[in-house]
Amino acid sequence: MSKKKILIIGYGFVGQNIYKKLDKNLFDVIVLSPHIEDNSEIGFIRAKLQDLPSLKDLDLENTSIIHTAHVGYPLHDQDTLYREVEENLNPFLLLLDLVKDKKNCRIIYISSGGAIYGKPQKLPVTESHVLQPISFYGLCKKYMEEALHLYSMQFGLEYDIVRPSNIYDFNWKTGKKQGLISALVKSIEEKTSFYLWGDGSAKKDYIHVDCFSEAITKIVDTKASNTIFNVSANKSYSTKEIINLVEKKYEQKINIIQKEVKNQDISEIRLDNTKIQNHIKWKPKTDIF
Repeated sequence: MSKKKILIIGYGFVGQNIYKKLDKNLFDVIVLSPHIEDNSEIGFIRAKLQDLPSLKDLDLENTSIIHTAHVGYPLHDQDTLYREVEENLNPFLLLLDLVKDKKNCRIIYISSGGAIYGKPQKLPVTESHVLQPISFYGLCKKYMEEALHLYSMQFGLEYDIVRPSNIYDFNWKTGKKQGLISALVKSIEEKTSFYLWGDGSAKKDYIHVDCFSEAITKIVDTKASNTIFNVSANKSYSTKEIINLVEKKYEQKINIIQKEVKNQDISEIRLDNTKIQNHIKWKPKTDIF
């Protein structure tokens, strides 16, 4: 029996963990990313998504493409719609054009569970909730989802769209102004102050990267759904609660400097995960520890 083919686009925090979770005895895995060292093992291609020759040389029939790549992050200092379209949407459209006629080619697109919904009208947030992004990052994710849906309607391209809650891991250092838990751990390790926007009452849900990656591997091993799934723990924590949990874990106090709340901040968001649990018989870890 031949192995199922997987192409992972993006090898950051999420891409690396999904790669580690995939059973190489069952899957033939290729990774495409500009952030791969030249001496990487076979199956790793150092290239940007815009570098179509790298993709055209691959046999993408009968392939599940897990798209994790995105340049920038919510509320980035350089976050503009032009930048999002140029660096994320346009390359994604090139990919869709390339694979739209490939036999048994499928896209598993990692979208966003927070930035794309905006301020929730009702909790928990289901996949049918109206999309009202409050950042260009979220708006671009919305465009990419809509493009994928349209390519499915026009060309029969199969897909799964995954909207994760805040993915975390205590041992991951992003080097970006992204990820509350990573930022708090960094403050402890480097003995620096942590800037808290608002009073710490804002609540979000968090999912460990291992739980998230497990869900993706189960989706890969399941027939394409041509629909959207929230992937979350369906449990929210306030920023203050997260700070207390991290301080307790590391037995150290963090110097908190409170700043004025940003207009884009959301008071609470929690994603309903009922649909994905029913689809792949998956249960997340609900506690941070």
